[in-house]
Amino acid sequence: SAANHKNEPIKERMDSWIDQMYSPLIETQREKIHAILEYNLESNVELPLDLVENVIIILKNLVQNIVSYGDRLHDKVIISTNPFYKIGDRDNIRIYMRTYGIIDSDVIDKIGIAPIRTHHNDIPHYGMFLIGMMTRILGGAMHVSRKSTSDFYVIEIKIPISRGRIHEQT
Repeated sequence: SAANHKNEPIKERMDSWIDQMYSPLIETQREKIHAILEYNLESNVELPLDLVENVIIILKNLVQNIVSYGDRLHDKVIISTNPFYKIGDRDNIRIYMRTYGIIDSDVIDKIGIAPIRTHHNDIPHYGMFLIGMMTRILGGAMHVSRKSTSDFYVIEIKIPISRGRIHEQT
């Protein structure tokens, strides 16, 4: 149907955006930015077009955060309709961000809830706050975790496919 999109356009559109956004960089640097994103999208799960648009906004913001503040070689953003821990759940789209450098431990409880001020400067950063707000508007949830044995954080964004759209008021 016209309201549904096959999932390939997410990767194609992100690839195109990275090439345009980071065109001044040499190709090897752009390849590192492309490698930040991993796709685990099942072809039999159709995503509504308006959800695709909102997911792309979130992905662009996460990539920009990694390029600006993170570790381009090790930080990852994985978008998945195939959950790692709940086989058979096809009701949600998930975005996982594994980051070694973006989050200071003293602001972990503010990720997605409030603008963040870092030690590096006193300017508030709104990106993760806006992603958190958008996720909640779409009926989803955002969770930040860190295993005590690891040196990276995982931000998980889960958005219901059926409710993952901003409904117009009637």
